[in-house]
Amino acid sequence: MQELLDVLNKNGEKSGQKVSRQECYEYGFLHSCVIIWVLNKNYEILVQRRARNKISFGGKWDKSVGGGVDSGETSVIAAIRESREELGLDITPNQLEFIGKLPDEYNVGAGTAKVIIDSFVVVGDYKISDMILQPEEVDEVKYVSSDWIEQNSYINYPENSILGDKHYYLLKTWLEKNA
Repeated sequence: MQELLDVLNKNGEKSGQKVSRQECYEYGFLHSCVIIWVLNKNYEILVQRRARNKISFGGKWDKSVGGGVDSGETSVIAAIRESREELGLDITPNQLEFIGKLPDEYNVGAGTAKVIIDSFVVVGDYKISDMILQPEEVDEVKYVSSDWIEQNSYINYPENSILGDKHYYLLKTWLEKNA
């Protein structure tokens, strides 16, 4: 079954049009995505190395979890689904803390992803040994400090990382207030 995404209008509202992910990239349709930053009790940040075969950013270090919001889903439901699919985590809506919404645009193969991303934080006793990584999405995970993210950002190592972007700074602001 082909997964469909809701096309958004210029105000970020659902337009009523539903298209495939490929069509979103091919025609540059605006759509919704989520990022989930998973933190342990010491406020270390879980990062993932994307599967090397991924069309976008394969083999690079990335946020804990991320993905598209399927047609009919809320961003909270998508965050829960993506966390379960990519890492095997069972997260509830009450555990997710919304930290911001930002637009983004990046190349995906021959197309362009135009997205509005809802970012969330979840803090818990998440052990790597308990995680079940989805091999089509994730090669490995590890906990790191915010200093590690800044030292290994895409600015310093574009061939190895997509960390350290504006979405990270939503997390950094949250950490400064909460950690």
